[in-house]
Amino acid sequence: MPSAVLDRVADPFFTIKAIGTGSDLGPSMVAGLAIQSGGGLETQSSENGTVVKILLPAVKLAT
Repeated sequence: MPSAVLDRVADPFFTIKAIGTGSDLGPSMVAGLAIQSGGGLETQSSENGTVVKILLPAVKLAT
């Protein structure tokens, strides 16, 4: 994935899809959920593919 695309992958309504083939809102929705929860989204790309990590804070569950 080119760096220009990688930098914007979680922007709302940003897509590299052709018109009429989908909105591609998934990454921005995931990033928003992670950030609202106190976490974040981490992306890395190379010739072999792209890795997206969803970072969420640890919580202690009540027993």
